Amino acid sequence: MRILIILLLTACCLGPVRAQNNLHGSWYAFMRNHIVEFKFSGDTLFSRALDWDLQPVSVRPGSVVKNVVQQTDTAGGRVYASLINNEKRSRSFAVFEFSKSGNLMIFISSKKRERWDTTTLLGFAHSDTLNRIGLYFMSSKEIERFSKLRPLDSMTSRDIVEYANRYAVLKRQLDDLDNSGKRPASGQLVLLAFYTYRLLFAEVGYNPMVPDEAIVRLFRKFKKNRETRDLVKSMDLYD
Repeated sequence: MRILIILLLTACCLGPVRAQNNLHGSWYAFMRNHIVEFKFSGDTLFSRALDWDLQPVSVRPGSVVKNVVQQTDTAGGRVYASLINNEKRSRSFAVFEFSKSGNLMIFISSKKRERWDTTTLLGFAHSDTLNRIGLYFMSSKEIERFSKLRPLDSMTSRDIVEYANRYAVLKRQLDDLDNSGKRPASGQLVLLAFYTYRLLFAEVGYNPMVPDEAIVRLFRKFKKNRETRDLVKSMDLYD
């Protein structure tokens, strides 16, 4: 099982960050068909894929990726870390940012380096000016809050209209990003879209942690409703 590297761009998920180096607990982000969990335990970062009921997608050997956090440094409101995967005998570099609301952005470099010693880490951390923007991982508390929201299949016509209005705003933001000089790879942009569209369900009061099939059924239901049919079709989601 491969955990996706989070290197996505969005202007709508950003907020001021505060410096922290106390990385602990579990953090979650929505992918296309599952949830990714990053769990800090001592000096180790575990990652795995979960179903929407938070059960592991797989329990086979290798389904949990384990990285040892060798060393960290804090600069500019970010935590920088050198990671070692002993099973794959590889090293990588990570940047962690906390939003004002308490969510966590995790960026893991796709470029493996043979060496991230203390001098290299400190030098990079204190000269880093890159404005990383991307998917924020949510805390266990936020995931628990989502699970207590109303069931998605109980969504009303009024709420689907509110969802569509929020979708229109979000789509303009994504279109602007797509046309900007910071455009991410197409696959990353698609993943970002599905991530943020799911969060819109929570914004209007419904549990977004459901399989894609449940969302497809929801949109099909409103496509059969004369009052909402054209609006839902205009969103062009989950066809």
